[in-house]
Amino acid sequence: MARFSRRRRRAAIIRTFNNAVCWKAWAEMGGVDTNVWVRAGRWSVLLIASRAAHPRGSRSFSRTAIMIPAPRDIFTEPSDVDPDTLANLGPLRPLAGRWRARKGVDMAPKPEGPERRVFIETIDFQAIDPQANGPQLFYGLRYHIHITTEEEDITFHDQVGYWLWEPATGLVLQTIAIPRGQVAIASGIAKPDAKEIVVTAKRGETEYGICSTTFLDQAFRTDSYQITLSFHDNGTWSYVTDTELMVEGHDAPFPHQDRNTLHRVGEAHPNPWAAIVARRKTA
Repeated sequence: MARFSRRRRRAAIIRTFNNAVCWKAWAEMGGVDTNVWVRAGRWSVLLIASRAAHPRGSRSFSRTAIMIPAPRDIFTEPSDVDPDTLANLGPLRPLAGRWRARKGVDMAPKPEGPERRVFIETIDFQAIDPQANGPQLFYGLRYHIHITTEEEDITFHDQVGYWLWEPATGLVLQTIAIPRGQVAIASGIAKPDAKEIVVTAKRGETEYGICSTTFLDQAFRTDSYQITLSFHDNGTWSYVTDTELMVEGHDAPFPHQDRNTLHRVGEAHPNPWAAIVARRKTA
């Protein structure tokens, strides 16, 4: 039997999944944008399936397979963890701190048709201590979004969660919790110096999915969620969220979108562990 180098074996597995499993998984999920984990012997393979728009309006399916060694020991945590989260956030580092903007735009469904509203937004991102799932290690930020409008004193939107980065694989996660009975976890892949991050979630998924109250699922069902973050050279950053809603009594989904560009109003603080280590060094 021919012996192949590790690099050639990896390339062969990537080609196999691109040509077979990836297409099958994509078709089974209705031909939508999705991320799928597949186990292949000693490897876990993240299949990133997406449809890309082209100038003439057609959409073609692009496939990527990222191979990650499947750990044999699922209990032992890393022993060489750097306590400084801010130094290990990869593509999330530009988010750390406090941000504000007064010209956010929301497009939401109403009985008389889509409603456009301008909102005021404050987002606070603060570093948390490194988090381990056995051998899996995350660095991340805890965030709080608070949104109001010029017309009303009451909160327009409130949201909390975490942005997480796994340096070993490039995995980026956003967790979402909204005090109207909805939670989600969205995933994507990004390089450490990425100028753009895209994460997605889909209703019905058990890994990166969306969960809502009975009322929301019946009246304003969220079928998919995507947020795109863009980091700018002037120190600001922007986001666009695209949420597909099925509103009760309507045949077609409503494309709910929010967008904003935020400016820094406060710096990030060290995570608790890093602060303790720093105090000990100066004691």
